[in-house]
This record gives sequence, C-alpha cells and structure tokens, in this order.
Amino acid sequence: MGESLNRSLVRHLTLNGASTDPPVISCHLASIPYNLCVRHLWSLLKQPCRSLSGISLRTYTKGRRKKMKTIYAFVLFVLVLAPTAAKAADHCTNEAIEPLVSRLAQAWATRKLGSLDKEKPYRGSVQVVVDHSTADKFEVKEKPNFEAMEQWLRSQEHKGVPARETRPLLWCAKGLCVFDFSAGIAHNHRYLRKVTYGHHNGCVYIKSVFLLDGD
Repeated sequence: MGESLNRSLVRHLTLNGASTDPPVISCHLASIPYNLCVRHLWSLLKQPCRSLSGISLRTYTKGRRKKMKTIYAFVLFVLVLAPTAAKAADHCTNEAIEPLVSRLAQAWATRKLGSLDKEKPYRGSVQVVVDHSTADKFEVKEKPNFEAMEQWLRSQEHKGVPARETRPLLWCAKGLCVFDFSAGIAHNHRYLRKVTYGHHNGCVYIKSVFLLDGD
C-alpha cells in the first residue's frame, strides 16, 4: 500500500509541475484518499533520505531550519546592539580632546563647570585633585558630575578667593592634557593644571581634573 501511495504521489507531483523547492503538495488534488495521503506524507517527512520527485525533504528541512536560525540570530544581534549604538551616538559629542578641554577651561574660569553636564563628557563620575603648592598636600574628591564639582569648589572660596585662572593648553597626548606654566603662578590663585582623559566607543571623556592652588 505504501509503495502504491508513493507512486501515486510522485505521479501527481510530476503531472502538476512540482519542480520548485520545496514542491507544492496538495492532497486535495491527489488521486488517493485524503486521510491516507496526509498520513503517508507525514511518515515520509520523518524518514531520513526519502525524497519526492528527486527532492530530499529531510535535506530541505535541515537547510531551512539552519537558515531560519541564522535569520533569528541576526535579528537578535540587531535588536540588542542597535539601542546601544543609538545611545552611544546620543552621548557622543566629543571626538577630539582639545576642543573639550578648551570648553572645560572656559567653564572653569567663568565658574560654570555645571554647563558641561549637558554633554556628559565623563563615564559615571569625574575626579578632582587639588594640589596645594605651599602645604605640600593633595585633596582628592570623586564627584558624580561637573555641577557637583562646581559646588564643592565654591564652598572653598570666599569672596572670589582663590581666584580662578587658566593658562594656555600646551599639549594633549596618551590620556593627558597639560597647560603651560612657564610664566609661574600667583598667590591666592587656583589654576587648571592638567586633565586626564580616556576613549570609549570612539569618543573621548574626562577622567580627572587637576588644579594647582597658589595658596
């Protein structure tokens, strides 16, 4: 009975032009009972290396499953990385360190360090280090943003003293920016001395701000 069904199906597929991959099988049009046709087709699908009209159903099924897995993996990759890339692009406003340090120096001199927070030029937090030239000591603070740094620095000032001052930027290289102090420093002045920075996702960010206090 099975062999007879095989021949009937193959004849039906051949007469109906079933040369596509996969063949279009219609038990409604086959010249055999519908329930036997469906049951026999299912048994053929479960048997390894059996084919209808020279087309291996098992090979086709495996190839289709592999292709679908590849598509699913690609879609998952896009869904996971696309929001991350978009987020990085939204926060990535700095591709070169020199312009960023110039804005930092301007914000420092005008007592508006908080204005840098809209760029978020840091990762998580930013460190501030104050070097007291006469006392030979350092103050190190970790702040969540530049506005918090600004408020802490203002708490150490009294009627504008120590005065804030900047010097020309000398160079930036290998994670460090240095200012030119060839002209010396003055008493009761606080200077932007150097800045350390890093790179992340093609953007630069500030790690630490070093200040020099003339005391």
